[in-house]
Amino acid sequence: MGKMKYDRKNVKKWARENYRGLENVLLPTFTRDLAGIDENGIRLDVRQTIKHGFTKTLIASDCGTTISELKRVIETVIDEAQGKIHTSLYLAFDNRKTQLEMLKFGQEAGIDNVLLHYPASETFNSEDDVYNYTKMISESSDIAINLYGSHKYNFGRFHPSMFSPKLVARMAQLETVAGYKEGIIDFTHFAAVFELCGDQLLPMSPVEGFHAVFIEKYGMQWAGGFPWEFYQDAESQQMVKNFQTMTEGRFRDATEVYWRLAPIRYYLFGSISKQVELGMYNYNQWKYAQWLVGGAGGHVRQPCMKLYDHEKEALKFAMRFSGVKIREDAYHG
Repeated sequence: MGKMKYDRKNVKKWARENYRGLENVLLPTFTRDLAGIDENGIRLDVRQTIKHGFTKTLIASDCGTTISELKRVIETVIDEAQGKIHTSLYLAFDNRKTQLEMLKFGQEAGIDNVLLHYPASETFNSEDDVYNYTKMISESSDIAINLYGSHKYNFGRFHPSMFSPKLVARMAQLETVAGYKEGIIDFTHFAAVFELCGDQLLPMSPVEGFHAVFIEKYGMQWAGGFPWEFYQDAESQQMVKNFQTMTEGRFRDATEVYWRLAPIRYYLFGSISKQVELGMYNYNQWKYAQWLVGGAGGHVRQPCMKLYDHEKEALKFAMRFSGVKIREDAYHG
């Protein structure tokens, strides 16, 4: 079982006790020439994650790292975290062989959980194929698995919602399936997941507009992975405190912060919604937002989306207007 904190028989119990608060995204930091990883930068981002009050961090695997580099990133994150935050790996690899290799490596290294991705190299002709692939992943490791309902997999062929809630409920019965990330971004879909299998896994949405309703009605207890650094500096911890306030049932107090952060939300709706439609994210934008509040910053490798100066200025304005303290020195990322 290596360095894991649980065994497969108590995965769901462990998750219910530990999946709480906000999970951010740990984007690999590269050297200035992008020729290798910058370990010091990665360690800085782990320390910042802890300082921000996040409880989990999702290690992104789709930023251009080689497999050997990503393994080093994972080892560095776990070593720097020292158990102060939970670690997750986005299992977004091109084929089954690599997914299984990284599952094995993650278990040996001490990764706490993974976010499951369905590779384009696999053939899925039915929901049974999706279920059987998930079952194979579950049986290949003891690591807690978080399902990811998304339009990215073209599963709209099987259900008009793009990812059937009943399929989620079926997979929720698997022994190591612990959580679910709502990527469909539909209130009815998300509610159906809670209704069908909220007792078997822990659903959550990274969209803060969902939080008040689903925390109040269904007891949602965690949210991510998302670069919550858009919304807060490490000193204010605005979004962390806002989420905690909602889980404590203090709705009126929570809405005051929610509306104060509206300028950032509007900025993100205008940019990330376009990215979601394309099935990818502007990680250079995320790195920049994290740099503004103390992170390592930098670029990710090609292919990647660009971040222009007018976008940087719009983001800085929204963050300042919402009360986020940002750095003003020149950005050399």
